[in-house]
Amino acid sequence: MVEEYSTSFLKEVIVRLDYSYPLIKLSKSLPQKIRDKASQSFPISEPNESIIRGLEITKNATKIIKGTDWVFHSIDRKKTLIIANDNVNISYKKYDSFDVLKNDLLPIMNELFSVYDDLQGKRLGLRYINDIILSENDVFNWTSYLNESLLNNLSFLEDTTKIRRAFTTLELNEGDVIVKFQYGMFNPDYPAPIQKKSFILDYDAYHRGALNLEDIIPKLDKLNTIIKTIFERSIKDGLRNLMGVQNDGQRI
Repeated sequence: MVEEYSTSFLKEVIVRLDYSYPLIKLSKSLPQKIRDKASQSFPISEPNESIIRGLEITKNATKIIKGTDWVFHSIDRKKTLIIANDNVNISYKKYDSFDVLKNDLLPIMNELFSVYDDLQGKRLGLRYINDIILSENDVFNWTSYLNESLLNNLSFLEDTTKIRRAFTTLELNEGDVIVKFQYGMFNPDYPAPIQKKSFILDYDAYHRGALNLEDIIPKLDKLNTIIKTIFERSIKDGLRNLMGVQNDGQRI
């Protein structure tokens, strides 16, 4: 998505793999091979205590089993890796490219699947959250930037000052991929009236099913392609121009 433009409105990007079964031993200690690989791109280590699960003993008592989520940050803390007993995920507050994401993720995947040789994934997800913020007085006018189909709820009332929030969820079936697409004016000042020109385009795509190591990158490529296609359908040339289009019409 971002590779085709000189800038973007991405607020956060998240990639996550859920394991087919909990790695209970990992909650107690992180193998050194995995730690070393994580530290290459995420040198700041800040492990957090977490609850693994609750075991009911009686009707009135629950035993809490605690472990550790292994949390790593980049030097600028703009990207975070979390290795937990049931999933591994990376979140980006500053997103460079899909290639960087894959280069960050794949070495961790290689070590996890090497150390836990019977490991399988059961769900792979990729999420792009765009927050389009513009310094314009007409906060409800997005017709130059976004597909009109995304704006129907904004035209429901003639008096837009009554609108406190206009947010929609659309779930799509793309073969073996599900996309949860959330969009609209979320209004960070809710329940106050909308005063900020901000529009969210949130694409959360995932594949659910057995995943071996060799499946991850092809599936991730597919998720990314599907999101890019829906994103391009969501926007118009006005927004593309803001993000950067070369003179020959090629996006950068």
